[in-house]
Amino acid sequence: MNTAPVKTKYYFISALVIILGIILLFLPFKQNINQLSPEKLLLTITNNDRFFSTDDVARFIISGDPSYQLIDVRSEEEFEKFSLDGAINIPLSKFLDKDETGSYEWEAYLNQDIKTNVFYS
Repeated sequence: MNTAPVKTKYYFISALVIILGIILLFLPFKQNINQLSPEKLLLTITNNDRFFSTDDVARFIISGDPSYQLIDVRSEEEFEKFSLDGAINIPLSKFLDKDETGSYEWEAYLNQDIKTNVFYS
């Protein structure tokens, strides 16, 4: 019985595995660029640049600046009693609600780059 073809087959597979292993060693290690380090996340959270003063919001409303979108996060009942002109009501309890297609109901308002969202309650 000739076992030479079987040995050759195993040598080929072994060589292929070793070559692939060496290639994998030289591939660059890719980090997830969307992931923030804990230090950067803490700086982002504590940064006051993302907050507007009441004077800033009043100036946006008075000037009619269309680049700002006011989002009232109070309940629908509170929104009906009083709301700022042009504000959209998205109650906090409904932020993660999905429609019948499985998409987030408020995604068009919240996930856009045209307007700056200003949340208030």
